[in-house]
Amino acid sequence: MKKRYVIGLIHNNNEVLLLKKRSPMWQCGFLNGVGGEVGDNESPLDTMIREANLKTNLLLEDRSKWNKLQVSELVRGVQMTI
Repeated sequence: MKKRYVIGLIHNNNEVLLLKKRSPMWQCGFLNGVGGEVGDNESPLDTMIREANLKTNLLLEDRSKWNKLQVSELVRGVQMTI
């Protein structure tokens, strides 16, 4: 099965939370959003909740406040809020 990944940006009106990568080595020191590998039988949104909690201790369970973009839409250059 092909691996799937998600990445998200957590922000308020003034700031964006970025994480400094420690691994893999070729990414060490780079800044990144919060995300990770989508688990078996897990939705991308569930992955974001899990990874945000794991990496930042934030609980992002109120999905009504989320804006979501799909990678395929970004690749085509169209940013569409769902």
